[in-house]
Amino acid sequence: RKKCNQLWQIDFKGDFLLHDGTRCYPFDILDDHSRYCIRIDPKSSTHGVKESVLQAFLEYGLPNAILSDNGAQFSGFRGGYTQFERFLMDLAVFPIHGRIMHPQTQGKIERFHRTMKQEALRNTPENLEQAKVLLEQWRWKYNEIRPHSALGLKTPGSIYQPSERKYAEPKPYLYPENAKMIKINNWGYLRFGPIEVYLSETMKDTMLEIRPSEGDTFAVIYRNYQIALVDAAEKKLVNRRIRRL
Repeated sequence: RKKCNQLWQIDFKGDFLLHDGTRCYPFDILDDHSRYCIRIDPKSSTHGVKESVLQAFLEYGLPNAILSDNGAQFSGFRGGYTQFERFLMDLAVFPIHGRIMHPQTQGKIERFHRTMKQEALRNTPENLEQAKVLLEQWRWKYNEIRPHSALGLKTPGSIYQPSERKYAEPKPYLYPENAKMIKINNWGYLRFGPIEVYLSETMKDTMLEIRPSEGDTFAVIYRNYQIALVDAAEKKLVNRRIRRL
């Protein structure tokens, strides 16, 4: 991206064994333009993604979009939507997912993880607390001291600027006055006349807009995102892809 905060990349580095017998799962956030490491959160599991991202929003503001892989923490592509995806859409942050089995889509953060392994993890930390101290010290060095070849040997910290979009609790969304609104039932199904399709339990009891699309299809709209396309003639779901309108 051409500017800071147009896109953040997020991912877990592969977990590793600590000296105390537990495992460490570093969760990382990287600004796509500046390569600035927004956050490293060493965790004991792959849970708590939303909490880590929220802390990043509070400290650095909101990006326009976040790119992740299709891990279960990030994407509900086959089984609906994750709470994390809804959390991002509520804040007008576009959740983007790389192609399945194509890690090169997240090439910058994959390369970042290789650098982390080579420079920060040559010696195994004793426990999770020591890992947090070690990786935070290395994050500062990576951002402020270490020159980056892709930045003309500038440091990420000399380029990165926090977002002008500050975090605020999401407000109720106002749909157009003439919008056709449908309430998703408690099991995550959209029912419209003879049509019944499963969307996601994440959207249960939520009012969504349905909007005519090409041919016999209609789009399902959540806030300013198209989240699904339904074939009315075949009475089936065409896709459940998230697209910003």
